[in-house]
Parts: sequence; structure tokens; C-alpha cells
Amino acid sequence: MRHPRHGAALGVWFFLASVALGAQSAQFSGDVLLTEQLTVADAVYLVGLAVGIVPIDSPFDDAPNHLTRAGIRVPEATPDSPISLGEYAFLIVQAFDLPGGLMYGFFPGPRYALRELVYLDVVEPGAHTGERLTGRSALTILASAMEEFGQ
Repeated sequence: MRHPRHGAALGVWFFLASVALGAQSAQFSGDVLLTEQLTVADAVYLVGLAVGIVPIDSPFDDAPNHLTRAGIRVPEATPDSPISLGEYAFLIVQAFDLPGGLMYGFFPGPRYALRELVYLDVVEPGAHTGERLTGRSALTILASAMEEFGQ
């Protein structure tokens, strides 16, 4: 079943990408939308741009450094490795500075970050931490988070 906000969320993302992030970032977003398996590097750059941690004119390879300096734990996998849904959720929870639930407070990481995003209706119920993400799914989740948390 499709999440009811998917269409609106993608519209919000592309509007923000084209107006706020500039042409280069909008092109990147278009490329990500078509990818079948989002990589760690793509996810880090995408989330960093969305929350303003990565400057628009920053080289793609500098995104992990910007997030690390902001106190965000970046997945330790190689940049071209596929990112899991849990790892992506953990990036989003950290980047949007969400407090998380009780278990996330004790054990911050992908498992409880994903549970928090499901609880907050950003990710559909039934999602699993090990799932691989398509670009479309990643953009939809990020746009929902931006809509929900005001970025």
C-alpha cells in the first residue's frame, strides 16, 4: 500500500531542490530518483543538503566530513556500498536532531531510529532495517521528514 503522503512529499522535495538547492542539486536529485540502490555516499549527500549541513557548493566527496563535524555518525561502509533503510533512518534522526523514543535514548542506532520514523509516520509500518533503498524511496522518506519536521 502506498503511503498517502508520497505524492505530496515528492512534490515538496522537488520544489525545494529546484528553488532552494540550485540546479546542480536538482540534477543530483533527479539522478537519485532513478537509482535502484541508493549508496551510502548518495544518502549522506542527500540528507546533508536537505538539512543545510552540506553547503550547496560543496563537493560531493566532502559531505561525510560536514556531517561528522556536525556530530552525525555516518555509516562506516564504503561510499559506494548500498545503504540500508535502518542506516538511512539513523542519518535522518540525527540530521533532524530528533530525540527518539525511550529505546533510542538507550541504544541510538539504525534499529530504533527506524522504529521512531515509523512511529512518527515518516516511514510505512512493516519496514525492516536491512531493506535496501531505491532512490525514489529515499527521496520520499526525506521529503516526508522535511514536511513533518519543518526543514
